[in-house]
Amino acid sequence: MYFGGLRPAEAIGLGVAPTEVAERAGNSVEVLLTRYAKCLDGRQDVANRRIEDLLREYE
Repeated sequence: MYFGGLRPAEAIGLGVAPTEVAERAGNSVEVLLTRYAKCLDGRQDVANRRIEDLLREYE
C-alpha cells in the first residue's frame, strides 16, 4: 500500500521513514535506498534545519 497515492520516491522526499516506505512498498530498506537514493539528495539541509529548530526549543 502506498501513502494515499504517493509513490515511494515522494514519500521519501517528504521525510517518511525509509523503514515505513519499504514496508508499504513491499521492499527491503536496502532495495528501497538503492533504488531511490537520488531522492535523499539535498535532505541534509532539511535535517540540519530540523535539528537546529529542536535545539532552539531546549534553550
